[in-house]
Amino acid sequence: MSKTLVIFRHGKSSWNNPFLGDFDRTLNERGREQTPKMAKLLSEIVTPEKMFVSSAKRTMETAELILSSSGFDPAIVSFSKDLYLADIRIICHFLKTIPKSINSVMFVGHNPGLTDLVNALSTYTLDNLPTASFAVIKWEKQTWEEIATSYYKGELVELKLAREF
Repeated sequence: MSKTLVIFRHGKSSWNNPFLGDFDRTLNERGREQTPKMAKLLSEIVTPEKMFVSSAKRTMETAELILSSSGFDPAIVSFSKDLYLADIRIICHFLKTIPKSINSVMFVGHNPGLTDLVNALSTYTLDNLPTASFAVIKWEKQTWEEIATSYYKGELVELKLAREF
């Protein structure tokens, strides 16, 4: 059975309050406009069975907009502080925990970890995954454990950049 991984970077965040810590920043107007458009586009491509989301405010807000715009089931979402600014090693740790029966997974998080993930798990080289943008990678016969342990390269089947929509 094939495996599909969606890598979705949070929407553009606000820098209006210089006293607010990075973890607590929310989306700005552009982030709140682009994210639903990108979520709708994503819903026409894949429906994830599991969604892992950083518990930073901007990623939780992004996830809420994704859910409300896509029709994805809110029960698939798991929030984790461990995904806040997570590097590829931490993200792959989450991948290893996914049961074989789940075929499509989504991560909503931050750079540089998400750009690094696209580059490590696909044959595509990406300089930067912009805000509110997503990549979809597919494998034909591998398990999540194999993918995460060996950084097995899949096929980048979609790359949608928010600035293009």
